[in-house]
Amino acid sequence: MAYSLLQLDTLQKIVLAVECLERLCDDAKQLLMQANPVQCRIYQIPRTVREIESQPVTDIHPTDLSGTEAFHAALHAMTDWYGHPQYSTKVVNRVPGALVLTNVDESQVLDRMAEINRSKTTIESLISSLGSRDDRFELLHRHFPWLILAQLTRRLQVLPCSPPLQSCTFTWGIKTEIKKMTADQVCEKLESFRQRPRSTIDDVPWDIKIDREIMAIRSLPASAQLRSRRVLRVRPLANLRYRAIDGEPAKTYMREAHTPILMLNPSRPIKLGVLKNYDVQTRSGRQRLKDRGHYEKVSDLLPIYLQC
Repeated sequence: MAYSLLQLDTLQKIVLAVECLERLCDDAKQLLMQANPVQCRIYQIPRTVREIESQPVTDIHPTDLSGTEAFHAALHAMTDWYGHPQYSTKVVNRVPGALVLTNVDESQVLDRMAEINRSKTTIESLISSLGSRDDRFELLHRHFPWLILAQLTRRLQVLPCSPPLQSCTFTWGIKTEIKKMTADQVCEKLESFRQRPRSTIDDVPWDIKIDREIMAIRSLPASAQLRSRRVLRVRPLANLRYRAIDGEPAKTYMREAHTPILMLNPSRPIKLGVLKNYDVQTRSGRQRLKDRGHYEKVSDLLPIYLQC
């Protein structure tokens, strides 16, 4: 397959950026290995095998690691960017947990982590110049076999000693991603499917299916409120609770727990919570507060709904 000069030049920039990222991560690991790990708690989540990657998740049993084993698992998670033939590369591997470190050069670690995250941002900004989805996949995986881009570009999280953190607890999150879309955006997405035909259960040609979908979307009133509603895969979350300071109430923030959170030089002990097993049956009765409203599905090829 022939690629443009822009695509090849972009790929070279990405290769150099990944090499730079690897060096920065190695330097960061050396800095962290000089610190004193006073608390280490990591949860290893079983990777998803290819045969079940499209099936809904009903239960997850994470493995709880602590001490030296957890510390080294956390360092490994910083550069865990690649998949394996046995496991799905469509499902992002997450390693929730926390490292509480003392006797660490805080400013140096914060600077290095900021450099790492800037490098990730640079790589992410270059991806679109590789061309279509198929071109991006082919170019990236030819040079980085089994690369999982979402794992490469996810930002590392590090917390300084101030403001003081009181606790870090873990939970499971599952929600519906809802995005507003115009009819033009939906039709553009449908048009992109022509290059990636799917098998169908009837005899209707793929192009005709797409034409019918586009015609149905175009026939909707101009005032139609379209929404893309996609149920996100269950994932671990971290709840960070900060101590009250100077009469200000304690504040709590929720963060993605895709990689271990680094906590530097705390003045007081931090409570690290437990990530319990996930069981869909125990959560089925909970109301999803951000998924309210009445919707009518208007596409068979996309998760597009008309808000009623």
